Amino acid sequence: MTGPTSQGPDPQGQDPQGGAAAPGALVLDGWLRDVLRCPACGSTLADGEAPDGAPRLVCEGDACALAYPVRSGIPVLLVDEAEPAAGTV
Repeated sequence: MTGPTSQGPDPQGQDPQGGAAAPGALVLDGWLRDVLRCPACGSTLADGEAPDGAPRLVCEGDACALAYPVRSGIPVLLVDEAEPAAGTV
């Protein structure tokens, strides 16, 4: 449900502060950020960046530490698509 307090991007690619979101940039509502978890271990996810500069979500769990890609601004939370986060291999 969206309304006047929605913090997510609008269909024209605007970020919550009114500027244009960068292509592939990760802009998530606060409530969504709070509920997203790593599908492999259930730990919280932090913003990260792939070696090529693409955004990704990185698992904060010590035992897991997978990094999930973000494609067209949409997190791909599939374990088969994840890679080990830098420094965990």
